[in-house]
Amino acid sequence: MATSIIGFSGPFSAEDLHLKVKDKGIDLVTVYRSLSTFTELGLLTTVNFQDGTLRYEYSCTSEQGHHHHIICQKCKKVDPVDFCLVQDQEELIAQMGYSNITHKLEFFGLCDQCSA
Repeated sequence: MATSIIGFSGPFSAEDLHLKVKDKGIDLVTVYRSLSTFTELGLLTTVNFQDGTLRYEYSCTSEQGHHHHIICQKCKKVDPVDFCLVQDQEELIAQMGYSNITHKLEFFGLCDQCSA
């Protein structure tokens, strides 16, 4: 995955972004407000790894328009999963009459280094 304009190649927290911009006089509240606005506009999507920290990433970062993640439970390394096992189920749900269907799916495990 290519590094973004702000230097993050994957999901980042508000605190991560604040560390990059605080020397420019931007406070953490402004970062949170900006992230909220960018999410509402659809420029960012939220990612929740169930660790108490909400993360953000650019929308449409893969060919499919979305991707999933695998997170190492020990070192917290995050890798993108660029295939979707749920896409066919979304089509079945659409046949039930639903529209604007979305989903989020995260995988958790141990990376090869932590498994060794």
